[in-house]
Amino acid sequence: MILVPSNILTTVNTEFKGCFNDPSLVTEGFFNYGILHETYAITRLIYFVMSGKTNVSAIKDMKLKTFVEKGLSTNLDNRYKSVDEIMLAIKLL
Repeated sequence: MILVPSNILTTVNTEFKGCFNDPSLVTEGFFNYGILHETYAITRLIYFVMSGKTNVSAIKDMKLKTFVEKGLSTNLDNRYKSVDEIMLAIKLL
């Protein structure tokens, strides 16, 4: 099977589809996809909606920074465990 690039996957000046996916999936594999990977992606998406930015390294607001750091933590034990937990954290921002 030959894969041919398709312009329906993304367009000029937009984010690549899948750019909010947890980078650990590269090594873990998508067959191990679970809620902790989903909460990672949701955290990235919420940050993007709130700020219009994808770069999380220069967040100045400490509450927002804490929210993002928890959602994107490389230690899976530290991440949000559910969407309900994310919603509660958003209410506290």
